[in-house]
Amino acid sequence: MNAQVVNKFLQATSTVLADYFSIAVSQNGSPNVVKGSDVRDPIAIILGITGDLEGLFLIGYSQETALNIARTMMGNPEYPEIDDMCRSALSELSNMIGGMTSTGLSELGYFCNLEPPTFLSTDAGISLNSQTMIALPFSTPVGEFRVCVGLREAG
Repeated sequence: MNAQVVNKFLQATSTVLADYFSIAVSQNGSPNVVKGSDVRDPIAIILGITGDLEGLFLIGYSQETALNIARTMMGNPEYPEIDDMCRSALSELSNMIGGMTSTGLSELGYFCNLEPPTFLSTDAGISLNSQTMIALPFSTPVGEFRVCVGLREAG
């Protein structure tokens, strides 16, 4: 996968969290290759991508980090649990990151469409079969998460 494409996801993730929600973001290690079967995040928001590039990206969280990010987005540090409001906030965060990434990809000559987000949650973690992805680990004051990108050129 093209490093410029992966960097657009990295940049969009950092920009959206910092600029819109005042959440400082840093990379927490180097990007690494993962198989979909190795993605074991208890919460994942997945967006399909179509167009010049095809595949998906997901944001994977622990329960605690997901709740903390949703609390920050909603401006309520005491919000008690992951419910429909939290799922909506986290899905919207994925949309924002996806939209900003899509704009960045168009600057590279890739025109893509985003599918609506799918929120998945399980104590066993999420498994995406054998799709190969690049995992970008991030750290924030409210917890760690990762963005996994699995794209290929259409055609």
